[in-house]
Amino acid sequence: MIDRLEQMERRYNELQAQYALPEVINDHEKYTKTARALREIEEPVEKFRELKQVRQGLADARAMLAESDADMRAMAAEEIATLEPRESRSKKS
Repeated sequence: MIDRLEQMERRYNELQAQYALPEVINDHEKYTKTARALREIEEPVEKFRELKQVRQGLADARAMLAESDADMRAMAAEEIATLEPRESRSKKS
């Protein structure tokens, strides 16, 4: 599943780059086709990016749990408590 989403994200990035090319902008058919392709994959790509961001935040917060400073550990625990439900919601979407 993740491989498929990564592939979709790469395709989305390619389409965005094409969308800005003068030869696409000046060709109504290419422009419309590119815009349609972007819209078709935009929502899953955005959700995938959010999931990646949440997972990175969790990884960073979990690493902070090893800190010797009690305040840092408490802050990390709060961050984990905030991000874990978001990760669950993102997986279901």
